[in-house]
Amino acid sequence: MATTTNPDSMARLSKSVDRLAELLKGAAAEMGEDPSKDMVEKLDVLIKQNEDIAKALLLLLEINREHLPNISKHVERTANASAAPRRPPIFQAAHRRLPGMNMGPPPKSDEDAF
Repeated sequence: MATTTNPDSMARLSKSVDRLAELLKGAAAEMGEDPSKDMVEKLDVLIKQNEDIAKALLLLLEINREHLPNISKHVERTANASAAPRRPPIFQAAHRRLPGMNMGPPPKSDEDAF
């Protein structure tokens, strides 16, 4: 039995082999690059960011230690001073006299105003 080859089959096989060779060349070129260099650069950036974050946290801790007692005292004094009942600012402003106007005392209740 003799085998005959089809010219179209040989052309397709040749194209397939060429594409395979191109793929293998591309893979070899990519493997030749040093991926660890990229990784080292990224790690350097992360290390720098971590150093900056650590410095910021230390500054916050220092500020907290130095100023927290004073802030706490101020907040406590302010809270105690503001514990007394006050009129809302709108009512305080109503009792002020305008320059050049003689107004009597403010009404004692809403019913007196009408």
